[in-house]
Amino acid sequence: MSITSELLGQYHAGGFVLIPIILTGLVMWWLILSKLCTLVQFRKHERSLEELQTNPPPEWHWQHSLRQDFVKLRCRDDEVNHALMSALGNTCCESMAKGVSTIALLAAAAPLLGLLGTVTGMISTFTIIAEFGTGNARGLAEGISQALITTQGGLLVAIPGYIAVNMLQRRIGSLQQRIDLFLTYLDEQPRGVAHDVQSSSELSFRSSIHG
Repeated sequence: MSITSELLGQYHAGGFVLIPIILTGLVMWWLILSKLCTLVQFRKHERSLEELQTNPPPEWHWQHSLRQDFVKLRCRDDEVNHALMSALGNTCCESMAKGVSTIALLAAAAPLLGLLGTVTGMISTFTIIAEFGTGNARGLAEGISQALITTQGGLLVAIPGYIAVNMLQRRIGSLQQRIDLFLTYLDEQPRGVAHDVQSSSELSFRSSIHG
């Protein structure tokens, strides 16, 4: 028996509950891969503090938007600047973390859907026993198969989902530290220097367009 035939057989044996489990897994993995690609791109184009003036980040990068907002809003009051840094950093991290809670929710929902399939399969099994006794082996096997396959499917979606959520949260936590360091660096720059860094970024971007 080929792998395809075996998978199709398990799909049919799992019953209708297997459909939302599969859809949950597909949506969850689409969100995981999308978020992971975004974080990898941000990391790839991130500039060290020494490179910022000579090799500024692209316009879509968080370093560019944070620098632009901080230079525009900073003032001469240190307390206000620290509050501004905290607000900008939190907003940026919340934006990066968007979607991770949805992934965690889908990972948590998958085993519950599997449990629903288990209960449905056991109800089907007991119904067959009530009607035909234990003589209908095929009917009993179908009910038990549905119970076990949906449980298995829910766990197969949930376990990698929880691992992915943990990995994404660690990456976002590391990003939070780099954002705080970046904002501290901007705050330590004199107002004129920070503005020059911003201007050099814009000039470099315009030259890349026209050149």
